[in-house]
Formats: sequence, structure tokens, C-alpha cells
Amino acid sequence: MANFDVDAYAKSLLARVGEAKIVRRAEVSANKWRPHANMCHHNVTEWCALEPTYKVVRGWLYFDLTGCSVARFVAHSVVRAEDGNLYDITPSNASQDYPFLEGNLSEGEFTKLVEEAGYYNLHPPKMSG
Repeated sequence: MANFDVDAYAKSLLARVGEAKIVRRAEVSANKWRPHANMCHHNVTEWCALEPTYKVVRGWLYFDLTGCSVARFVAHSVVRAEDGNLYDITPSNASQDYPFLEGNLSEGEFTKLVEEAGYYNLHPPKMSG
């Protein structure tokens, strides 16, 4: 990605990790459509097309990795309802829910970073001390 500093962006996510929060899960469906596991970006895009009162929110799940010198952010998508609340509509078999941090990128920037450049995971170094 020309003129985009991925390392600086990853460090900015770590600096904002206090804003990350667990997003409530929600089961959704429309006609015969249902969201699929491991397809969060597609699920959110499809759901928002079917239900335009919801908005796409692209961002990152945060994994603290206690004892490691790096953090881990995994690209993830959720929806924002009319009431402003975020909901995770993608089915998951994860052992726990992880905090979600909004990406603060445009749809195009997020797509270029994740889908085109392949940055599904970011590993910024943790500050020592």
C-alpha cells in the first residue's frame, strides 16, 4: 500500500486499545440468508445490504497475548444498529469473546489494507515498562 504506514497504524491501534470493548452477539437472518462462521466481512456487508438501517463497522479484535512482547489485532467486522449499539452477527465457536476496536479507516482504506494487501493480522510491539 503506497503511502500507508502499516506499522504506525498498528501502533496507533495499540495506543487506543482502551477504547476496545466486547461486542454483544446477535443472531440475524433474512429470508433464506444466514451469516456464516469465519466470514465476518462478507456477513456484515450482506446484512447491511439486506437491512439498510444497519451500518458496516470495520475494525479489529484485540488479543493481549500476556507475556509476549507483541499484541495481536485480527481484522473483524460488526454492525451498528440504529440505536448506535454494535452487534457481532458472525457465528463463532471461540472459547471467549475478545474486545473489538473500531478501525477508524474508510471502507476503501480497510479493503486495501486487509483484502488487497493481506493484513488480516497486525502485531505491534508492546511498550516495555
